[in-house]
Amino acid sequence: SHEHSRLIDFSDGYLRAGRVLAARPGAEDACMLPGALAGQRVAIVAGTTARATLNDLAFGVVPVELPRLADCVEAVLGGKIDLLWAIAPLLRAYLRSEGAELWVDPVERALETWAIGVPQQDRAMRDVVNDVLRSLRRSGRLDAMREHWVAPAVVQLP
Repeated sequence: SHEHSRLIDFSDGYLRAGRVLAARPGAEDACMLPGALAGQRVAIVAGTTARATLNDLAFGVVPVELPRLADCVEAVLGGKIDLLWAIAPLLRAYLRSEGAELWVDPVERALETWAIGVPQQDRAMRDVVNDVLRSLRRSGRLDAMREHWVAPAVVQLP
């Protein structure tokens, strides 16, 4: 956010990932049919960029903020909320780890670059973080960590 940019500087990006819509199995028409999104209640994780990215896509949906991804998944599975808007690799990893089933749109939207936040005035720290990221990237360890901790289906940065 703009407020954060005054306090926090960011490293070079280490990951690019998009957001996806998800629905209860069998309810994917709520995502796929033209005009079907208008008025749908969509769970988003509070305190993330979800609301801004959802608003940017102008689906005409009604965002409903919940504290955690687990709460969002539970609300959709329980039929309290129509859809979920979440970061694709995190959602897929969560569903896999919990054995939960949602239909997940195969098309990622609102791609975001992930980076590490450092204090705004601490260029030395940012440079060290960037050096470490470059070293991890060159050695192949950054890809291995992404595969292990985030999820295999991630858009990678060069």
